[in-house]
Amino acid sequence: MDEIELSVQQHTPQTTEVLTALLKQFETQAHVRVKLRVFDWLSARAELDRVGLRGQGPDVSEIGSTWVTELIAMNALRSFTASELAKIGRPQDFAAASWKTVHIEGDDTIRAIPWHAETYVIHYRKDLLWQAGVDEATAFESHAQIDQTAARLKTIGVPVPVELPLSSDHYGTLHALASWVWGRGGDFCSPNGKRVLFDRFEALSAIRAYFGLLRHLSPEGRQWMQTKEGAALFHQGKSAIAFGTIMLAQSASALAPEVSANWGTAALPAPCFVGGSNLVIWQHTRHERAAVELVRFLMSEAVLAQANRAMATLPPLTAMLDSAEFIPDPMRNVMAQAIKTGRSYPAFRLWGILEDRLVNTLLSIGVEVLAHPDRDLADLIDQQIIPLAQRLSLTLAQ
Repeated sequence: MDEIELSVQQHTPQTTEVLTALLKQFETQAHVRVKLRVFDWLSARAELDRVGLRGQGPDVSEIGSTWVTELIAMNALRSFTASELAKIGRPQDFAAASWKTVHIEGDDTIRAIPWHAETYVIHYRKDLLWQAGVDEATAFESHAQIDQTAARLKTIGVPVPVELPLSSDHYGTLHALASWVWGRGGDFCSPNGKRVLFDRFEALSAIRAYFGLLRHLSPEGRQWMQTKEGAALFHQGKSAIAFGTIMLAQSASALAPEVSANWGTAALPAPCFVGGSNLVIWQHTRHERAAVELVRFLMSEAVLAQANRAMATLPPLTAMLDSAEFIPDPMRNVMAQAIKTGRSYPAFRLWGILEDRLVNTLLSIGVEVLAHPDRDLADLIDQQIIPLAQRLSLTLAQ
């Protein structure tokens, strides 16, 4: 019996238990034993980069959708053949944003398969909107309307009208911000990755508008944002609006009763960011047939549905997003529609470098705004974003 190794990320406490049971089914069906290895999300990227550089480790891995291009650049990923894709999934079966992450710009060779999809949406308190005299139907129609809604919530004494991800979700600041940048006609870089664009007027004005939401916090609310450690203030009833994935609704932290009774969900103004994770087969595998069969098994709708529920994600397959499981559920339906209409980031080999450095700068801006609310926001953003863009331009031009 062949034995291969699968690595995944620890999405929820149920991840290992559910996947272990599913892999037992695969072993019975395919006569292939699968060793499961689980990485923490915070360390997974570095671990997987080492796998790619050394050419040894798992045969199949779950990787973040934005990590694909750097592994392609290492020549670390095996490509999928047309006959394999016919059995696993065709491009038209997937949400367009998810499928865009399976190859590098300018090369149509498929080296990954979308496995999980996620997007950031608006989680809000229905009761607080009602108290502020805000109509749910129009509260989040545009980015300007979100700002107006936050201002109304401030007038009724909500300490944190809008809670930005910041420390509670490392990459969430960038992923939520994308809606503002794209909504204003801006972008982070050119499609081929040769030119930085986030220092242009459209992107800079979007960054100012996004962080401008923090001006609605009360002094007490700013202190809460500065001292919170992971757990969302939204869960505690301290904020009225939060940006997050479905994971926000499946957190293990206790919910204040008024939150669970009044939880609403709305889409960010389109287009929003669509991310998630993909399945890849490593170039170094000596068990290609077994690895392909495992990917095919994990992509079957029944298995994918179980994995999605256990790992707090949504499927990237449009047929599943349109299924009866999602339509009656208001939160999942909002997310499903956003995934079908959203965007992914440009797929070029140095995206990971741009993403990491931009995220760190955005988090630094957020910390500074909270600590010094009277400082000129445009000046603060220009001082941090423009030099970063200049440094990255030199890197991308190489």
